[in-house]
Amino acid sequence: MNYIKETEKWLYNYKTMMAGIENLYRLYEEKEKEAQEGHPIRYDRDKLSPTYVFSSETENIALDLVIIKSRIEKMKVKVKNIETALETLNDAERMIIEMKYFEGCRWQQISYKAQYNERWCKEIRKRAIEKMAIGMFGETQHDYSTKFG
Repeated sequence: MNYIKETEKWLYNYKTMMAGIENLYRLYEEKEKEAQEGHPIRYDRDKLSPTYVFSSETENIALDLVIIKSRIEKMKVKVKNIETALETLNDAERMIIEMKYFEGCRWQQISYKAQYNERWCKEIRKRAIEKMAIGMFGETQHDYSTKFG
């Protein structure tokens, strides 16, 4: 696995993961309400599988809750890893990373705000991504041969 590219992928998807967590919480709450409302079990809708394993609506809701909770926890771990790695960056590195990956700014906008030329901003980004990759995945697992564009 190329941890530099993986770090960039996580950064590009950070805001989406945050929205996903929020939406999954909402879905979880809906499923919980459904379970608490105590829908009567309707055997006419529950089918036996070819292996004769019985599956009820209640079991399905419980399984959905477990799956949703697991997805929330996985996404929260990724978000926390990103946030922890961001804390290791200096102000210039963090600003460039946030503008590039979270806000989708162009290099011209980033260099104007950072008050560095585009080439230096790209170098700062490269170093910041390398630091974050170490923080997120561990020092010995990196493939630093990746070219940054």
